[in-house]
Amino acid sequence: MTGDIEKLLMENEIDVGVTFLPVEQDEIASIPLFTEELSLAVPTSHPFSREKMIELENTSLMTFPKNYFLRQLIDTHLQEIGITSEPTLEMTTLETLTEMVAEGIGVSILPSPYLDTIKKNSIAKVKLIHPTPKRTIGFVYRKDRFMCTATRAFIEQVKQTSKITSDSFLAQSSL
Repeated sequence: MTGDIEKLLMENEIDVGVTFLPVEQDEIASIPLFTEELSLAVPTSHPFSREKMIELENTSLMTFPKNYFLRQLIDTHLQEIGITSEPTLEMTTLETLTEMVAEGIGVSILPSPYLDTIKKNSIAKVKLIHPTPKRTIGFVYRKDRFMCTATRAFIEQVKQTSKITSDSFLAQSSL
């Protein structure tokens, strides 16, 4: 999806997009909105389900296909910590991956906020440490294009709402 948004920006089909950062094109500027951690999603029957946090070891994962940004992020993270992993299954949606985890078919690395919102008693979320993988979401736009006042106001409103939501989430998670 990130590539599609970049393409639409470069072809002047859209003025602004929301995507994963960073963006590799020099012609595109970005405004970060929030960063979210990724966690290990495991079935509650899995030995890791009793852990609050773990260092990931050589574990077979269910994940997205290689052309998905989240898969590329996970592959890069695993490579940086010296783990090689071939996925046991590749799925194209978060919902399918979580259903497979809930059924006890395997484990996956997924966005922590997503795991916090799903209501599945059969899935445990385990924090990954040393380091914790993260992804940043933000606005992207062409540096050389005029941005109208309405678009600027929209971006500012979303930035403020994103900050309020992030602050609220942080306050709740520290309780």
